[in-house]
Amino acid sequence: MSKKTFYLLGIVLTIILGTILYYFLCCSVCCNAEKGANNQDETESVVSPKLKEITKNAF
Repeated sequence: MSKKTFYLLGIVLTIILGTILYYFLCCSVCCNAEKGANNQDETESVVSPKLKEITKNAF
C-alpha cells in the first residue's frame, strides 16, 4: 500500500470519528431540547436579565 492510501484512510477515519463524537457530544443537546428534557423557563430571562457587576477598572 502506498502513502496515498494511508492518507486517504486516515482522512476517512477522521471524518467517521468526528461524526460519531459530534453526534454523542453535540447533538444530544439538540435532541433533548426537542423532547422537552432541558427546556428552561424563557420568561425569566425576559423579566429579569442577569447583569454583570460593574468593576472599578475595566481591564
